[in-house]
Amino acid sequence: MMENALVAEVHIITREYSTSRSNKNKWRVFRKTATPPPTSIIDYQPTSGEDMLAIIYQKKLDVVDGYLFSHLYKRLMLKRNEVLFKTFLSLWNLINPIKMPGISKKVYFSLYEIIYVEILNASTEEQSVKSMVLTDMKIDFGDSECLGLSDFYDGFFECLDTFTRSTLVIEYVRVLKQIHGHLLKSQWFNQLNLSGRLHYKEGAKPQYSPWMIQYFKPEESLFHKSSARSIPSLFKAPIGSVRISERLLKGSVFSREKSSGDILSKKIEMLINPKESRNLRSSNKPRTAGQNSFGNSSFKPKNRRLRSIEIDHLDVVSPLSIAIKKSRKNSSLLEEIIEGRRNYFRRVSSQSQLSD
Repeated sequence: MMENALVAEVHIITREYSTSRSNKNKWRVFRKTATPPPTSIIDYQPTSGEDMLAIIYQKKLDVVDGYLFSHLYKRLMLKRNEVLFKTFLSLWNLINPIKMPGISKKVYFSLYEIIYVEILNASTEEQSVKSMVLTDMKIDFGDSECLGLSDFYDGFFECLDTFTRSTLVIEYVRVLKQIHGHLLKSQWFNQLNLSGRLHYKEGAKPQYSPWMIQYFKPEESLFHKSSARSIPSLFKAPIGSVRISERLLKGSVFSREKSSGDILSKKIEMLINPKESRNLRSSNKPRTAGQNSFGNSSFKPKNRRLRSIEIDHLDVVSPLSIAIKKSRKNSSLLEEIIEGRRNYFRRVSSQSQLSD
């Protein structure tokens, strides 16, 4: 399986990209002039050890390059690195925001034009940049009008591989984040119609390389990650084997005649659905003849008029109220006291006169 992947990488290296993607000095073992030119573009030769040597004929430069499989394996692992690929996905989501099967040639051309000129400084001449982008676009798209994620990543990695100096993944991630940040600041995506659907056929679906699928799987939730020992022993034990306290058997909701298993299951149900359990308890209470749903036979709903009178009365009798009570009467208490005292003194004076 890995040998097939390495052979596929060798075929990608043989693509006649522009100079912005053709620098492979980090991985190349040797380069020599092809004299005479070989009959085949790719040739494999064993080395003195257990390694293999891939000999690639660059017809455009008329040279022969040699790559060890051990170096190509390291390059392949770097290309499939999880951090690097997920960082690339953020860039892919920027140029393909509505998850289409692929991007169009217009988006591709505009993207690499700004990458080559403003970010990687591949060339200062406008005509030279356009020529490089057209050369790369012709190889990546082929006869198609839509470029999917897998094919786009193969070509984009060749661009990253050319403009990075080391073979460390952190260097590749740094350049990739630099490209992504520059595109965000320049608002490049506002100049194009990234929602156009004319470049792919109706019903087309995205296609990914098999090694990419593992990075698209959703992460497991916390519930699925919880181990068996994190579950309380009360829920793991059989219901019939759990010992029930006498305090739980004294409730009016459950009968003493029920088994401990039924009581435990209903108690657990009450903890999970308290509202339903409350309604169940109220509905299980026996009702007498003539008793309504409120549990009181003498209960009658109050009239709205009476309710408003009560509210007005509270407003009047409140200590903070400034309303005048209409039912208040004129008080004559002081006059009654004075008149009573006068009658009292009259009786006292008449009695004293009679005694004299």
